[in-house]
Amino acid sequence: MEKARKLKFLLFVFCTATIFFVTFHRGVLLTAPPYDVTAYLVILESDLKFSKPECVVASYLVVIATTLFFHALLGTNLLSITLNTITVATFISFTRFSHPPALALTIFSYLTSDLLGFAITSIIVLAIIFGFSYATRLATKKRFY
Repeated sequence: MEKARKLKFLLFVFCTATIFFVTFHRGVLLTAPPYDVTAYLVILESDLKFSKPECVVASYLVVIATTLFFHALLGTNLLSITLNTITVATFISFTRFSHPPALALTIFSYLTSDLLGFAITSIIVLAIIFGFSYATRLATKKRFY
């Protein structure tokens, strides 16, 4: 295994631990799995189209907005989760902002009753992921001496 891949994996592990810590303390631990998939894509598979920062940010913002909207409008029932999932799927399928973990995040968002906590945590986690992504790019940057 190449050295850069090992370093990326180590940073991913630290990012995941940070995500677990943040989601646990904010009371939305069950939303950690989709966040971790995003972290994996952004840190370890940064060359994929699903890992582009603009795709991740746009899809997360749509998930946050539609989750708040459908929860407020319809509550947490089967119709709400279905419409929310279809809305997010439509967004990531027909725009240039494709990031499939957004679908999982949409579904997992229904496991918490703290919508404001979900929204704030999602934004905090995005900052954490992109902080680790930046650290990964700095740490694995090839230097020519």
